[in-house]
Amino acid sequence: MPDASSADVRPQLGASRPPSMASSAGAPASGHSFASVSGSLAEQLARTQAALTQAELRNTDLRRALDDATYAAQTATARLATFASYLPEGLLLVDPRGTIALINDYCCNVFGLPLPASNWLGYSIRNIANWLQEQTADPAGFQQYVQQLWQGGQSVLNQELLMLDGRTLVWDYLPTSEAAQGAVASIGFLLRLRDITEVRQQLEQQQRERAFYETVLNQLPAEVFATDMTTRHTFLNAQAAATPTLREGFSAEDSGPFSGEVQQQRQRYYEQATATGKPVQWIEQVTEADTSRYLLRSLQPVQSSAGQLQMVVGHSVDVTTQEEARQRLQEQEAFYNAILNHMPADISVFDASHRYRYVNHQAARDPNLREWLIGKDDFQYFLRQQRSRTMAEQRHFLFEEAVRNRRQMSWEETTPRADGTLSYWLHYYYPVFKADNSLDMVIGYGADITARRQAEDRIRASEHRVRALLTALPDTILVTSRMGFVHDAKLGDDSLLSQAADQLIGNHLADVLPPLATEPVLASLAEMLRTGQRTEASFELPPMDGGRLGYQVRCIPLDSEEALLVLTSRKLPPLLGSPGLALRSS
Repeated sequence: MPDASSADVRPQLGASRPPSMASSAGAPASGHSFASVSGSLAEQLARTQAALTQAELRNTDLRRALDDATYAAQTATARLATFASYLPEGLLLVDPRGTIALINDYCCNVFGLPLPASNWLGYSIRNIANWLQEQTADPAGFQQYVQQLWQGGQSVLNQELLMLDGRTLVWDYLPTSEAAQGAVASIGFLLRLRDITEVRQQLEQQQRERAFYETVLNQLPAEVFATDMTTRHTFLNAQAAATPTLREGFSAEDSGPFSGEVQQQRQRYYEQATATGKPVQWIEQVTEADTSRYLLRSLQPVQSSAGQLQMVVGHSVDVTTQEEARQRLQEQEAFYNAILNHMPADISVFDASHRYRYVNHQAARDPNLREWLIGKDDFQYFLRQQRSRTMAEQRHFLFEEAVRNRRQMSWEETTPRADGTLSYWLHYYYPVFKADNSLDMVIGYGADITARRQAEDRIRASEHRVRALLTALPDTILVTSRMGFVHDAKLGDDSLLSQAADQLIGNHLADVLPPLATEPVLASLAEMLRTGQRTEASFELPPMDGGRLGYQVRCIPLDSEEALLVLTSRKLPPLLGSPGLALRSS
């Protein structure tokens, strides 16, 4: 640094000359004594000594100020070095003389320089330039590039630098001074370094993962997209990008204001998903070129850990085949329901636990009751209807018997009516098993047999009266088939047939009639079958106990399968000779 004390001293010295000396400086010395000359020199010497003393004092002040400035500079430099040591980046500051003015440990670690970094302060950058270059993957290229920047005084930011060991650095080159004309070497610069190897690896890993997931999503047979909070798409897979309707449905920026029923529907679902934070799903019908497709649309809001909505992920799957199949099933279900609901019988379907799975209209006419019955059992049903629990227990027992024995079970139930009469029902349980022999369901069927039961009662009463009437008749009456086999029999008062009536059932007439009676009876039956008309015949048995006994045979057609034979006996007067035979038809 230039010496400031001499400059200060010179003005001090010129200003201290007394006026008397200035006026007599050029006067001749003759006429004065030696004493006067000596006195004058002594005064000048004193003034000179005083000036020197004052200069020394000022010089001392300047040295003190210089020391203070040096201390302040050293303190600032130390603080800067301390600050630089805590930075997550490397710093290398070179002054215009090419001397290293600042370097931190991060920079030394990046280039493999021995620590501590303070040992390199004051060294020329040329001492480590070659070492720094050799650490890069392209030393020659790096040297040439830095030389161009240095000579041109250019600054660059965020330049990537590949190191020899595979690391990746980002560096900034910032000139700190301008060179004088023709003095390139007087440029100082600041070099900032950041090791982004780990960040780059993470970024590459993220890119690989993104590429992987995008490849998977692009191969899905579904439209997948993601939108941010402004409804702009942040991702569209190949299927979605090929379908602009999806973009029109959810991106206001792409499609403009929503229009049309489909777009309005999509917007409503989108607003519902973002408002509730819950997924929504719906089936949308799309008509293209006179053909309809069905798409299963889904919107899934994605929230952060703090519960804030981040994005909405949507996807769309073509479910045309499934939807058409579902519609066909619905049509078939409606068809079968219509049949089952119009059948004049109670039909129910039960699961393996005897709970109702289906109830037709006849079994429960109240729609609310039918809906309530699904999933309930007979105990709950009978309790609701205030019916006997014993009947529910009986039904459950028969249900288990049908499943255990793997066969149909039937039973009759009697139910009181509101008018005080009784209704009769015939019920069935029919178990249905799967291919693996596990129980699939049990079909319950119930028919109102009240009219049939009443008719059967009337028939039984009529049969009872007829049988009582026939029992009162003295004739022998047989019901036979067209082939002559006995189906029913009522014996008369005579002894024509020696067997009991129940022993005759199933036997042929030739096996139960006396030999003399077989021919006329079978002949009368054959004539009736031939003509379809009632026939009559008579025959006579050998005398018994001195008396003659004759029989009249009437053969009457009942239906296409059966005939009625009536054998009436009568006593005849005694005659000589063989018994006679007569046959006639009417």
